[in-house]
Amino acid sequence: MRLICGGSGLGKTTAVFNELISESVRHEDTRYFLVVPEQASSFYEKELIKRHPRHGALNIEILSFNRLAYRIELANVLGWQCVVNKNQFRSMELAVYFEIDSFLPIRPEFEFMRASSYRKTDVMGEGFRLRTMNFRGQISQGLLLFP
Repeated sequence: MRLICGGSGLGKTTAVFNELISESVRHEDTRYFLVVPEQASSFYEKELIKRHPRHGALNIEILSFNRLAYRIELANVLGWQCVVNKNQFRSMELAVYFEIDSFLPIRPEFEFMRASSYRKTDVMGEGFRLRTMNFRGQISQGLLLFP
């Protein structure tokens, strides 16, 4: 995740759309998400259609925070609860659970945690420390991944 900040009229929307469209055309098998405020989702959907060379893309989804919230659910692991993508795991399916305070190495599969969890210590070096997170009022106590 990347945040692009700046004042009105400085080209933030144009920069986001240019990069998003360029990447989506170059990597058609990758899914892209643009999270926008609820009241602006229709505007951004229309802008995507207008700006895209094919006038639309199947691998770009524009979501508001409310719509995004419907894509998560809780998974319970040994008394701990984790927020996961809806329908990502089935009951009793094999998974790897990292509990809170785990220190994960710098690896591509953990880069999504950089903004919230990156730490550099004298003892552990560089990595990502898991902590309890709150997602739309749901407490997530760790990370659940496929093996």
